[in-house]
Amino acid sequence: MSLPFDPSWITTLSAFLWAYALVSAIGWVRAVRRERLNTHIGYFASLCGVLVPLIGGAIMLIMLGGFAGLVMPALLGIALFPGCLFLALQLELNRLRPSTIREELLRLGAVVCLAALVI
Repeated sequence: MSLPFDPSWITTLSAFLWAYALVSAIGWVRAVRRERLNTHIGYFASLCGVLVPLIGGAIMLIMLGGFAGLVMPALLGIALFPGCLFLALQLELNRLRPSTIREELLRLGAVVCLAALVI
């Protein structure tokens, strides 16, 4: 099946989102470690409560796109899953501790460096 577009931008976006998810996961773990020990399971359950509906919606979107024949499901999936993970981690990280512009810029710099190493 030939694609009407170049799929390399999807893999580049996927690498960037995986890098952002990794940096966000490190920030989330560091923020949770600062909290009391008996709250860690609750924070993880809260993260799962945000992540599961996002992944479910991504699976539905992949199935609908595949059934309609609009896109290749694999290309859609490699960008949606790291995006869902990044979004869930970012939402929970901001719920734990609202970040400043400086922290976000440092996180974005780390993501760009990590993604440049991967790509």
